[in-house]
This record gives sequence, C-alpha cells and structure tokens, in this order.
Amino acid sequence: MTVMISEEQIDQLCRYGESNCVDYKRAQYAFIGATDNKKAELLKDVLCFANVFRKTPAYILIGVDEESSGIGSICGIREDEVIDDSKLQEFINSKTNKRIPFSAYPFRMHSGKIIQVIEIDVCARERPFYLKKNYAQLHCKEVYVRSGTSSHMAPPEEIAKMGMEAFELEDNPEIKTSLVSENGDTNCLTSVDVISNVERPVNSSRREIYTLAGGSDYDCYTWLRGIVSKLHFRLEAENVSHVNAEDLRYECKLICEDGCVVKGEEPTFKKGQFDLSALAHASAFRKPGDLRPKERDDCAADLYFDVSHDGEFKLEVIVYGKNIPEPIRKTFSYFVSVKRAELSAEGVGYLGLALRRTDDLLEFRKWWIARTKGLDQDADTDSLAMEYTTAKLKEMGWLDDDKSV
Repeated sequence: MTVMISEEQIDQLCRYGESNCVDYKRAQYAFIGATDNKKAELLKDVLCFANVFRKTPAYILIGVDEESSGIGSICGIREDEVIDDSKLQEFINSKTNKRIPFSAYPFRMHSGKIIQVIEIDVCARERPFYLKKNYAQLHCKEVYVRSGTSSHMAPPEEIAKMGMEAFELEDNPEIKTSLVSENGDTNCLTSVDVISNVERPVNSSRREIYTLAGGSDYDCYTWLRGIVSKLHFRLEAENVSHVNAEDLRYECKLICEDGCVVKGEEPTFKKGQFDLSALAHASAFRKPGDLRPKERDDCAADLYFDVSHDGEFKLEVIVYGKNIPEPIRKTFSYFVSVKRAELSAEGVGYLGLALRRTDDLLEFRKWWIARTKGLDQDADTDSLAMEYTTAKLKEMGWLDDDKSV
C-alpha cells in the first residue's frame, strides 16, 4: 500500500488535536480474533468519519495518545499489532451500502516508533454510508456521523442535508492521483544492481553483425543493468467529481535528502537496427488534456529514477488545471533497497538469447526484479537467466518441454 502521509503531516495532526477529521487511539483496535462487539467499534469510527462533510481526508492515528492539553503524543504500537489493509477493506466494505474509500497502513517515525494510519478519503458526494444489515450493536441503515470529538446518529433532516451539501463541491473538479510502482512492495522498493564480467566487443565488423542480430551480449547486459536498477512509477489520475477537468498538467517533485535517488531517463533497448523504448510509455510530463467526470487515466505520466544506495525519499505530485483554482498536491513516501546480483558472461549470453526475442520487456523487468529480490545478497543469478531463457524458447517452440538450455 502506498503511504499517503508524511511525518510532517502527522506532527501537524498531533499539534491540532482531535476534530471531525482526526482521532487518536492509544492502543490498536481489537480485531483479529475479537468479538463482533469489539470489531464494531472500528466499523463505527470509519462510518462516522465517512459521513462527515469535509474537503480533506480524515485520519485515525493508532499509537497516538491524547495529552491533557488536547494535543497528540506518539506512543507507538508493536509491529505485529498492525492490521493488514486488505483485511480491513474486506471487513468494512462488505458490510456497508457502498464502498468507503479508505486505506490503512503502518508508518515508522524517525524515532523508530510505529503508528497505524487509517486514512478516509474525501467522499462527501457518496454520503450517506450505513450498514446493509445489523452487526453487533450497530443497526442497519442508521447513519453515524462524527461531530467534533464525538459521534452521534444523524436525524432525518441531517441526512437530507447531506445530499444538498454534495452540490457545494461541484464548482471545481476534484482529481485523485496515485503512483503505481513497478518495483515491488511500496513499503520497500527494490533496485537491482547487476554485475557481470561480460566483455565489450571491440571489432567493428563484429559490432555490425551484432546490431543486425539484435545487439551483442554486452548490449543486452547494459540494457538489463540500466532498466532493473531504475525505479519506475506510473502516475494515475481520476476525476472523481461531476465537473469536467480542463487542460490538466502533472508535475512530480523529488524530495531526497541523502541523494539515494535522482531523476533518471527512460531506458531504451537496441533491438536490431531500432532503438525501442523499454516500457513504451510517455515522458514524465504529459501534454495538457481534459479529464471528463468519473473518467480515469491509468497512465497520466511515467516517472523514472536512478538509485545509488538504500534510503528514503518522497514524491510530491502536483496537478494543475484551467478550472482548478489551487494546484492539487499529494505527497508519497518511500524506502528503496539496492539488491546486488552477480551474472556471469555465460548467464548474460543465455539471457541475451531470450531478450532479443522478447516483445513485452516490461513483463520481463517485473519478473526479474521480483525473482532477484528473493535471492540472498550478492547471489549468482545465472540460474534465473537460464530459467527465463528456457521458458521463452519453449514458448516459441524452440525447445521441448523436457529440455532446458
């Protein structure tokens, strides 16, 4: 799950105190193995925040204690107390009349303390949210709402007002952005540094032959090392409003204090006499365009970064538009780990044989990163090269099913 919040934002939420957008919980909710009555407390809290009229996300911060002054103090929870997002999604959204847009994720503070964040997205237009049937002490079709630091059951006139308030948000479009990583688990992205002793061809005539044949083994190694070491993000955008978004532009700012990540170029792969984009996508910035109401752009932009060592970084996505009065900003936090992999000249040769005949290079890249991540540090990856090449040649009918390269 992509982390939606920064430590600076958490500190700010702690300073402001509880409200109809923020709640502190010193201890984790009773969930795994808990009774329905206990689990209903979490369900009710999420419903209460979802039914609040607001233009910003709401947060339940678990592992934060409320001091006598009203501000929040980070006390943390154990790592094994974190509840998996998928389990919460299944539990809550299987019981509500419509899906509540929320996410749950752990956040490790610089102090080392872990809190769990439950972030309920802006969803004023979809209100009211309620249960499809009774659950424990909660009753079907009753609308629970957060008010200040407490909650109540909404009377009919307040429910009617929810529909009227939805129209107040229709003056300008609302764009929801997300970053999809092609480097594995977003809590710890993987960059693979491939090392090999493959020799670079020096004879010009041999280089010409190699080019016609799809590049030398060294060319394949150079491409491999370049693409699997890069971080690749796909920016997705969705117009969740009922207003057309005009002339949208996207910008992404990298925030990295120790220089572990820098902006990079889109990788290419020489295949025969043609240079092909390895991922066949657009550049980091997209030309202005419209996004109709409820329309989704699954590839608004592609972002590439080079990695030098393990570290933390942030990406701030900024959305501009002709009818967006203030730029929409969203910050994502990540940790990247560099994985070193050894590949012999023979292994490069095997892999080069398959790469010259691979059409979907993005699928290969994802496969290679995922498989290499599971190996020991400084592992010999020749076996992976043979595994991929064998599968590719069998797919093309060049090898029998009971044989390998």
